[in-house]
Amino acid sequence: MAGRASLAVGALGLALAAAGGCAAPEPDSCGTAFDGECDEPTYCAEGTDTTDCSGATCVPQCGGRLCGTDPVCGKPCGVCAAPLSCNFANGTCDGSCVPQCGMRQCGADPVCGSSCGTCTSGTCDANGACQTSGCGANCPAACTTLRSQCASCANKPTCETWVDCLVRDQPATAATTCQTYVGDVQKWCDGSRTCRDGPPPVPTPEWEEVASGTFSWLHDVWAFAAADAWAVGQYGVILHWNGSAWEDTPSTTGSDLHAVWGKTAADVWAAGDNGTIVRWTGSAWHDTSPNLSVQLRDVWGNAGNDVWAVGGMILHWNGSTWTPASTQVDSFLWSVWGAAANDVWAVGASGNVAHFGGGTWQLTTSSTGASLYDVWGSAATDAWAVGISGTIRHLTTAGWQGSPAVVMASLNGVWGSGANDFWAVGDGGVILHWQGTEWQTSRGVTNQRLEAVHGTPGGHLWAVGAIGAIVRYRGP
Repeated sequence: MAGRASLAVGALGLALAAAGGCAAPEPDSCGTAFDGECDEPTYCAEGTDTTDCSGATCVPQCGGRLCGTDPVCGKPCGVCAAPLSCNFANGTCDGSCVPQCGMRQCGADPVCGSSCGTCTSGTCDANGACQTSGCGANCPAACTTLRSQCASCANKPTCETWVDCLVRDQPATAATTCQTYVGDVQKWCDGSRTCRDGPPPVPTPEWEEVASGTFSWLHDVWAFAAADAWAVGQYGVILHWNGSAWEDTPSTTGSDLHAVWGKTAADVWAAGDNGTIVRWTGSAWHDTSPNLSVQLRDVWGNAGNDVWAVGGMILHWNGSTWTPASTQVDSFLWSVWGAAANDVWAVGASGNVAHFGGGTWQLTTSSTGASLYDVWGSAATDAWAVGISGTIRHLTTAGWQGSPAVVMASLNGVWGSGANDFWAVGDGGVILHWQGTEWQTSRGVTNQRLEAVHGTPGGHLWAVGAIGAIVRYRGP
């Protein structure tokens, strides 16, 4: 630093050091080099025995200023007591008062008594709102301040500009007419689209956790009724819901089971690794596995003698034997679902979609290269496929169409009871619900990866996943 100072100033600094202390800066020297050693905005601190200015700061030079900032360091010199205001030019509290009208339309402001305006029609109430007989045009504007200001508006009981909340049970935002705050009072929009005072309540989860009795990963679930559902997973684990608890059921395999499907309560199928396929006949599980070393990921059927299993290949059950299907598909398939015996869909790696219309399975386009993990539909021209990174595809009369991603988490399972009631689950406990117009997030209760979802039209809905996680839908 010394190299940037003049010799004269440097000599002054040496003299000060020899005297055993530093001189205080001149009022006009703060913010500029003072003794040849200090860079702006520092200076040689008074009372020290060194010219090293490291860490020293600028000293405010307020003089007679009572408010505002000092002209040297820009530090505050004080504030004026209400209702006085600061004359920033000379730092004095000159006695002038700043009106505090806020959202008041009329009458006097409560701080200075100055006028906040006059009503073009009607009268000014105690809250500074213009009220007119029959609730005229000024009433909705008044509602942006306090709902109570519209109490006398008999013809506008909903007070439109106040209660038009856009998001149910969420804190209001600038995008809504229910302001987040009015003064120091927090606002939120309730389920009836009314703004309420105070912080919004914590939403109740729409799902609840149910003990599974296992730490094994559960890969799939199938529900028949309130007291009849199945879940399968790692190491051949098979669980059954009896209406009050999930109970372990003796299994015929130790291989991981990835899929479960049932035609009736006494005809249920499960499939998984090493070509494993087992069948429940009402009292026990029986091994029906073909002699094939293949990884299977899903099973679905049209009847007890017409069942499909997919994964590393496509297999068909004709009532007595599993046989490889005739297919043009050479990619791994994750899921299968059909609208009829000769209208079956399978989805898989790299966005591949295969269709069975009778005869040979044919590849078709899904308009995506993203892997699709599950497919389910409500009709021949209404099915959904979900996959990696929130990918969603919708089958319509125009074929498979893209759908906007709602989340970036991978979606692993999808199921629906009808065109306006589909559910999707995925990584991080994500749960989405389609109600006919858009996919919306549902309030879940777990952060565990969810791999499958299934339910009944009566509302008995289950989702299963990592480390034995099982959640049940309880409603909004």
